[in-house]
Amino acid sequence: LNFQSNQAKPLPKLKGHQIETVAWDPDSTPASTRDLIVGTERGQLLHVVINDGKEKLVRPLYAFELGGSGRQPNAAAIHQPVCGVHRERVQCKADMAERILVLAAAGCGLYAFMGPSLEGLTPRETSKALVYEVPRDSPHGDLLVDSACVGDAFAKNIFWLTGVGVLSCTIKNPVEADNAVLEGPPSIIPFPPSPKEIVKHNHGGSLVSSLLPPEPPPAPLAMALARYHIIFLFNDRWAAVSRINHDLVQQQEWAKTTHGLPRGLSRDLHGERLWMYSDKQLFEIVAEREDRSIWLLLLRMERFDEALKACTLPAQRTRVLAAHADWLFRTGKFVEAAKKFAEDTAVPFEHVALRFLQVDHKPALLEYLRCRLRRCQKDDRVTRALLGVWAVEMSLAHLNDMRLAAHGSKARAALDVERGKLKELLRDCKDLDVHEPLYHLLQSHGWLDELAYFAEARRDFNTVIVHHVSRRDCVSAINKLADFQADGAGEDLVCRFAPVLFGAEPRAFVSLLLRPQLEKVDPLSVLPAVYLPRAPPSHRAEALRYLKHVVQNHPELIGQGGEAAAGGGESAPSVPSIRTGSLLPDNDFVTGAVEDFLGGAGAAPGCGSWASGTAVLNASVVLFACDCVDAKAKEQAAAGAASRAAESPPEAAVAIAGGAEDQLIEFLTEQQSNTLLDPRFALRVCTEKGLSRAAVLLYGIMGMHEEAVDVALQQGDVGLAKQNACKPPDARLRQKLWLRIVENQVASGDVQIITGLIRESQELSVRDVLPYMSDAMTISAFQAEICECLDKYENQIETMRQEMDDHQRALEAFKEDLKEAEERTVTIEQDQPCEICGIPAMQERFYVFACTHCFHEACLRALILPTLSQESSDRLLALEATRVEHQAAAAGSLAVSQPAKTLAEVDDALDGILADDCPLCGHLMIQTITRPFVDAHEQEEIDSWALS
Repeated sequence: LNFQSNQAKPLPKLKGHQIETVAWDPDSTPASTRDLIVGTERGQLLHVVINDGKEKLVRPLYAFELGGSGRQPNAAAIHQPVCGVHRERVQCKADMAERILVLAAAGCGLYAFMGPSLEGLTPRETSKALVYEVPRDSPHGDLLVDSACVGDAFAKNIFWLTGVGVLSCTIKNPVEADNAVLEGPPSIIPFPPSPKEIVKHNHGGSLVSSLLPPEPPPAPLAMALARYHIIFLFNDRWAAVSRINHDLVQQQEWAKTTHGLPRGLSRDLHGERLWMYSDKQLFEIVAEREDRSIWLLLLRMERFDEALKACTLPAQRTRVLAAHADWLFRTGKFVEAAKKFAEDTAVPFEHVALRFLQVDHKPALLEYLRCRLRRCQKDDRVTRALLGVWAVEMSLAHLNDMRLAAHGSKARAALDVERGKLKELLRDCKDLDVHEPLYHLLQSHGWLDELAYFAEARRDFNTVIVHHVSRRDCVSAINKLADFQADGAGEDLVCRFAPVLFGAEPRAFVSLLLRPQLEKVDPLSVLPAVYLPRAPPSHRAEALRYLKHVVQNHPELIGQGGEAAAGGGESAPSVPSIRTGSLLPDNDFVTGAVEDFLGGAGAAPGCGSWASGTAVLNASVVLFACDCVDAKAKEQAAAGAASRAAESPPEAAVAIAGGAEDQLIEFLTEQQSNTLLDPRFALRVCTEKGLSRAAVLLYGIMGMHEEAVDVALQQGDVGLAKQNACKPPDARLRQKLWLRIVENQVASGDVQIITGLIRESQELSVRDVLPYMSDAMTISAFQAEICECLDKYENQIETMRQEMDDHQRALEAFKEDLKEAEERTVTIEQDQPCEICGIPAMQERFYVFACTHCFHEACLRALILPTLSQESSDRLLALEATRVEHQAAAAGSLAVSQPAKTLAEVDDALDGILADDCPLCGHLMIQTITRPFVDAHEQEEIDSWALS
């Protein structure tokens, strides 16, 4: 009967089979049942497929017969009815492929078949397919499979109704290689006895029958599964038994007269509803709050993990945890008990701590403290601080005990594991304000590596570096500084520990300073640590490597970056304080460096101080000079050894000495235009060290070219003297310097050298050199030079004569131009109007310009006066007043004194002011291009343009 139809359809191919049980295909559709497994009364398993109400396939799978093979039905064998069948999908552990598992209950046995499909089920002998056998079968041997009510939610439990009870077991998934399908041996759930039988056994019958155990109750008519219970239906009652502890939970008698004879139980697998029916009525069994006491039931059975999952209220969970922890403590599992006690915060802390102290089990107490610390609220800082300090102290005490007993490999491995737990504990305490007591505990117990780990975890970089430096492990300290720089910290630490780290590991420390992450480190803070003139050559080489990096990558500090080159910032940084500890093998050169740095050399007047970029340049000069001194010492030692061996000094030693001074000269040449370079300081250093070539260069940088030439000549370096003689911009000074060179070379008496100097200088002549010649020299030696000099003079005279002729012609042309300008006139019409008022210009005094623009004097004055400066305006008014005085004196109307200037001079001065340029097409028009057409004081004109 299809659920979409009201009419049942016959199945002819199944005629003659009495069906006892069916295992439905979970992939069935409304049109097809897919693969059905049918169990019959004659002990056969049939594979049936029904499509659209017709049997598409009816194929026998197995036959349960006593005396038969099981593969084909045997008429002579005794048939075992199939009372239950179930199909399940499982995985094979060997290849993790899916298999079909078919469980069948027939007679007294439970059988299992497995294969990739129903067609591929392995047909085995009955004895091989048998999984479990009971001594007495049941006429109603239901076989039910349901998900486990507790524990693994994916596990499947089998319940088989037999004559001796309900066989309960779990299906194994995945299936092992031995093809065992059940998890361990199954258990038997006994049937609940009838109350009437109990009363009858206790109060009725003979004495012998009362002493014997009661007869087992008969098998029920049917069995059904609820979520946590098994429902049994008997002839006179129904009962509910717990699936967990198999105890009777509820039992109720059946009134046959009212309800009829009981027939069976059924469960709606999709709706989880239970039905009980008789020959008269149908009942629904409703379970209310079926799981309310499951946690307590599991707790009494000491199945604590499953009880904890079944808890629904916090109080239930607390009770389960406390009971589990107490059970673990009583069984001697102290560490596991500590973890459970930590989960149950309702148990007083002091109660748990005292219990572990009584049994003197430090690991358990330590584990309890760790777990409580991790579970403590973040905002409860006081409790966390107390727990953290106590836990660390207990852990250190436990580690000390383990370290004393660590004699084998296993003991040392356990010690390493415990140290790892201590590090985890310290990491949990990194945010607490208890670092001082924890530092003290770790140091007093001697666990210094853990102290450094804790300090690094809480980003206390200072303590980490002090730890490594105090152990003379400067390499690790430098590596840690590099790691800190990746986190954006450690710049102050670099400056603080620079003297110690550079003194111990100069190359590694300078490599650290050259990293891009340390670009912001102030070189002036590091300079006192690397400025070590008395240090070994290796230290100086690394210091120079750092200073070269500073010069190339810090132009603003060295005076090559904008404002710094013009004079630096508003205030120079102070000189950092230097602290030299006793951590290095030798501190002598560090102390000497500090003395040289702070008091050995002051800045020269007018140059930068040692608290600016000048310090970097001065330090570089000193270190280069020290390298030159060492190179000269090696050269002298090689020369002494060679003289003792009657050999020439090695060329390598001479090359090293010259190369060292060449590096200094190259550095000074690059920085000679730098305003922060202190040439006086550098000159003093080079003079003290005997570096003449560098001293000559510095004299030239300072503009002391005479001293530079003198020093070069004293050292016998004529080529260097020539270079410096060409540097002065003054020709007279250059001539003077070349004459000094000539004077120095005259003593040699070599005429060719003197003549060569005359040609090379381009400043000297034979006349300049002759006073320095000795009387022994003949003039014939300079015949060529004298002839060349005379030819030069002749050329110069000819050139001067040509220049005089050119000046004479220019003067005559100028006189002609001036005469033409004086005779120039402008012709205008008789009625030429004034450009301002429009009245003919000739009616009064007027001005006419070369552009033919005419202006009355009064009109021109009114136009020019507002544009004049205050000084020009005052001068104009004064000239006009003087002209009026002249006019009055000429008329004889006023008795005034004669003015100092004549009338012609006054008119010329007025003309120079008023008629300097045409106001319409000259510079005045250009200057007033932005002036509005109407001035602000012309209110009447402005009002005339207003819109009404």
